[in-house]
Amino acid sequence: MLSLLVKWIVSVLTDPASSSELRIMALRQLQAPHWRLTVGAPDKGLTDAAAQHGFKLAALDKLLLAQEEPAVRRELVWLLSEHTSPQRITLLLEVAHDARHGDAIRADALVGLADRSADVLDDLLAFARGENDSLRAEALRALVQTPLSDDQRTALEQIQQRRHGSAELTARVLGKPFTGDRPRPAEIDGWLTRLDGPADADAGRRVFFHPKLANCSRCHRVDGRGQDIGPDLSRIGHTERRHIVESILQPGNLVAPHYQVWTLAA
Repeated sequence: MLSLLVKWIVSVLTDPASSSELRIMALRQLQAPHWRLTVGAPDKGLTDAAAQHGFKLAALDKLLLAQEEPAVRRELVWLLSEHTSPQRITLLLEVAHDARHGDAIRADALVGLADRSADVLDDLLAFARGENDSLRAEALRALVQTPLSDDQRTALEQIQQRRHGSAELTARVLGKPFTGDRPRPAEIDGWLTRLDGPADADAGRRVFFHPKLANCSRCHRVDGRGQDIGPDLSRIGHTERRHIVESILQPGNLVAPHYQVWTLAA
């Protein structure tokens, strides 16, 4: 029997009168493997069960195309990135290639392809060679740890030479040193100086959830996404900046008692 929560979520997503805020809140309640949203044609058994409860079971691809608000589309792309269906790859590629979605959502779709980078290598290389800075950066991040042929490495080396702003990311993909001028972890003041100035919050969010990079969501939750092993970071912006930087670089310096590891001896 489908839960009342799932029934409510799907009804919100399929009701044209639902606000964007309500749709986003509903989407953030969906966590694998408990969701009942599919990619492509819904499973017939689930469709029949849904019909008995008086609501339609929507497929993620249809929901995505039906949303006008970018914030709702973005939430759907993140949800799609977590889905286990292999059909998600095709849809994420379509989103990444479709300029109508906007750069931020297209970049989010590239993050969802990172764990299948070998399967979409040509597409990622095309984005890496492109003129769009955001998409190039996300394509390069997705290519980290991906086996490359000699010709593909040569193409990336050319990008490194032409696109100085992408030099560090390209070096990382190629397995070359890319952290030479960074302060040491203990030099908090040096990092604060380096991080001074404008920031790209969208890129930071993508790195937070990136399966090949920081992947902070393995332990932390933000706005309903991630795990509860460590503290929920949804309101981290209210924390003093120095403390945030120190917690990232030297996480063992200050650990709240309820997150400390304890050993009980008999």
